Amino acid sequence: MRKKLYSCVFIVLAVIYVILTATLPTDPEVLRRYQISQQNAHLLTLTLAIPMVLIWLFALYGYLKFYDYSLTIRQSREGRGFNRLSRGLMVLIFSLPFVASMSSVFTYISNRNHSLLPTLTITRNYISLLFPFIAFLLIANGAELLIKTLRPKTLHQAIPKFGLVACIILSSVYTWLITTRPVSSANDIYYLPTVLILTTLAIPYVFIWCRGALAAYHLYMYKSKVKGKIYREALNSLALGMGTIILLSIMLQLLVTVSARLTKLNLSPLLSLIYLLVALTAIGYGLIARGAKKLKQIEEV
Repeated sequence: MRKKLYSCVFIVLAVIYVILTATLPTDPEVLRRYQISQQNAHLLTLTLAIPMVLIWLFALYGYLKFYDYSLTIRQSREGRGFNRLSRGLMVLIFSLPFVASMSSVFTYISNRNHSLLPTLTITRNYISLLFPFIAFLLIANGAELLIKTLRPKTLHQAIPKFGLVACIILSSVYTWLITTRPVSSANDIYYLPTVLILTTLAIPYVFIWCRGALAAYHLYMYKSKVKGKIYREALNSLALGMGTIILLSIMLQLLVTVSARLTKLNLSPLLSLIYLLVALTAIGYGLIARGAKKLKQIEEV
């Protein structure tokens, strides 16, 4: 019953997103900038929306397989770890259609009433942060619980030496992009003072990116210490998929920060960049689904 409920809610959210994409009018300024008609704009957005919905459905399939596996081993010592991973994946995957639909509605409202643009932009930014923040914390906790089922010596070795350096570089680049972004009162992307952007958006994002990357690394290390070819292949796919999703999240947020510069691009390179992000999304969730399917195969053996 719970799986059916999850599937129905997810499909409803996905259908709502497609309907919004196909019906809500595009900002007239965007149409003028790229010299396209409203009909062509809808066709372009649908060429993005339909593949994204298919990817989301594939991600849902992977989550449901992972959820089934976590239920079958809930009494084992790895049960708590897989349960937390399952919860994190649920939050992450269900946020995809919800945040996309919310963004479409907020964009439409702000186009109709420009006075609401700052409030809606701030709200969207914080809601977009909330879901991955919860998801990656749960996933990181689940990966740590799995590592703790191994020997303490293995846990110590599971901490990557390059992690601190990578985190410092990432936070420095992200902060630099925020502080050097061109700010226009009519086309801001945060509508907040820089100090609030750094403390309430940048720092939480860098934190969850580092936690998520460490979770992927822990899954990879855990994979190398367990037995069973299918089991190890499944965990390897999950680790690679999680790493790809973290990379995608970093790229998306960096692109959001420089979005004022991206509007100067022609339509072709802009679409190429968007399709690249769609491809990364497909790879990331495809790997997670592949890993979840292999875990389900272990249960059926």
